[in-house]
Amino acid sequence: MSPDAVVRAWFKEVWDEGNEAAIDRLMAPDAIAHGLGSDELRGPGAFKPYVRVMRAALGDLEVEVVQTLTDGDRVAAHCHVVARHVGALFGAAATQRPVDFWGMTIVRVRDGKIVEIVERESSVARASSALLATPLSRSASITRRRFPSRSDASEPLILDELIWCESIPHPPGFVKA
Repeated sequence: MSPDAVVRAWFKEVWDEGNEAAIDRLMAPDAIAHGLGSDELRGPGAFKPYVRVMRAALGDLEVEVVQTLTDGDRVAAHCHVVARHVGALFGAAATQRPVDFWGMTIVRVRDGKIVEIVERESSVARASSALLATPLSRSASITRRRFPSRSDASEPLILDELIWCESIPHPPGFVKA
């Protein structure tokens, strides 16, 4: 499978379908994921609990891979995520509110398996901001605006595209100089 096909299968099978077997099939045992919390996640065994928590909190989860850009073994995936906040997440009790955000993930693939995931801090920050009254402090260098929402819970909170700032560190060796 090409790196692009691996990444598209990852989002479809792992996130849309909740297929944990796909994590074992598509992620290398020594893979590392950056930007999904305070600690790096290493290997499928560490990634599965993360997926379980996110999928339990975000019902009707749909991740659309809008576009990808591939450069050798690296794929940048621009995704649109929609869900409903049905379980506790980021310290917030379920609100039943719609969640709608855009994110960017950079993935490195070796021999048909994901070996590195760099989640743009925006995706985690955006999901948390959609659920919490205040954004995560670690996203302070990212600009965000909120659109006014009706008091009616059917109105989604939609956030502007977040902007990379030079102060956000990239993992060593991942981004070409």
